[in-house]
Amino acid sequence: RKIGLAFQITDDILEVTSDKKTLGKNTNSDEKNNKATYVNTVGLGNAIKESESLTKAAINEISDDNISGTNMLIELAKYITHREA
Repeated sequence: RKIGLAFQITDDILEVTSDKKTLGKNTNSDEKNNKATYVNTVGLGNAIKESESLTKAAINEISDDNISGTNMLIELAKYITHREA
Protein backbone atom coordinates (compact mmCIF):
# COMPACT_ATOMS: atom_id res chain seq x y z
CA ARG A 1 0.00 0.00 0.00
CA LYS A 2 2.79 2.40 0.85
CA ILE A 3 4.50 1.84 -2.48
CA GLY A 4 1.20 2.37 -4.31
CA LEU A 5 0.50 5.61 -2.47
CA ALA A 6 4.07 6.82 -3.09
CA PHE A 7 3.54 6.10 -6.79
CA GLN A 8 0.35 8.19 -6.88
CA ILE A 9 1.90 11.08 -4.96
CA THR A 10 4.91 11.04 -7.29
CA ASP A 11 2.54 11.03 -10.25
CA ASP A 12 0.85 14.14 -8.82
CA ILE A 13 4.27 15.76 -8.31
CA LEU A 14 5.36 15.04 -11.88
CA GLU A 15 2.09 16.49 -13.16
CA VAL A 16 3.23 19.92 -11.92
CA THR A 17 7.02 19.68 -12.13
CA SER A 18 7.65 17.93 -15.42
CA ASP A 19 6.94 18.77 -19.05
CA LYS A 20 4.90 17.17 -21.81
CA LYS A 21 7.95 15.81 -23.64
CA THR A 22 9.34 14.05 -20.57
CA LEU A 23 6.01 12.68 -19.35
CA GLY A 24 4.60 11.85 -22.75
CA LYS A 25 1.30 13.45 -21.78
CA ASN A 26 -0.09 16.90 -21.09
CA THR A 27 0.94 18.42 -17.78
CA ASN A 28 -1.16 20.47 -15.37
CA SER A 29 -4.32 18.75 -16.59
CA ASP A 30 -5.27 17.94 -12.99
CA GLU A 31 -5.18 21.63 -12.12
CA LYS A 32 -7.11 22.62 -15.25
CA ASN A 33 -9.78 20.06 -14.36
CA ASN A 34 -9.91 21.17 -10.70
CA LYS A 35 -8.91 17.65 -9.69
CA ALA A 36 -7.94 17.11 -6.07
CA THR A 37 -4.34 15.93 -5.87
CA TYR A 38 -1.87 15.37 -3.10
CA VAL A 39 0.18 18.34 -4.29
CA ASN A 40 -2.66 20.85 -4.27
CA THR A 41 -3.86 19.53 -0.91
CA VAL A 42 -0.59 19.57 1.07
CA GLY A 43 1.79 21.50 -1.20
CA LEU A 44 4.67 20.38 -3.38
CA GLY A 45 7.32 20.24 -0.65
CA ASN A 46 5.15 18.19 1.69
CA ALA A 47 4.12 15.87 -1.15
CA ILE A 48 7.77 15.17 -1.96
CA LYS A 49 8.54 14.49 1.70
CA GLU A 50 5.55 12.17 2.04
CA SER A 51 6.44 10.18 -1.07
CA GLU A 52 9.99 9.72 0.17
CA SER A 53 8.80 8.83 3.67
CA LEU A 54 6.36 6.22 2.38
CA THR A 55 9.05 4.67 0.20
CA LYS A 56 11.54 4.50 3.07
CA ALA A 57 8.91 2.97 5.35
CA ALA A 58 7.98 0.37 2.73
CA ILE A 59 11.62 -0.55 2.18
CA ASN A 60 12.18 -0.83 5.94
CA GLU A 61 9.16 -3.11 6.30
CA ILE A 62 10.31 -5.30 3.44
CA SER A 63 13.82 -5.48 4.89
CA ASP A 64 12.61 -6.11 8.45
CA ASP A 65 10.55 -9.10 7.36
CA ASN A 66 13.75 -10.90 6.29
CA ILE A 67 12.06 -12.06 3.11
CA SER A 68 14.51 -13.39 0.54
CA GLY A 69 14.51 -12.12 -3.02
CA THR A 70 13.18 -8.66 -2.26
CA ASN A 71 15.93 -6.71 -4.01
CA MET A 72 13.81 -6.11 -7.11
CA LEU A 73 10.89 -4.87 -5.02
CA ILE A 74 13.17 -2.50 -3.11
CA GLU A 75 14.64 -1.15 -6.35
CA LEU A 76 11.11 -0.68 -7.73
CA ALA A 77 10.13 1.30 -4.64
CA LYS A 78 13.17 3.55 -5.05
CA TYR A 79 12.42 4.04 -8.75
CA ILE A 80 8.82 5.00 -8.08
CA THR A 81 9.82 7.86 -5.83
CA HIS A 82 12.64 9.17 -7.99
CA ARG A 83 11.26 8.61 -11.47
CA GLU A 84 11.02 11.46 -13.93
CA ALA A 85 8.25 10.11 -16.14
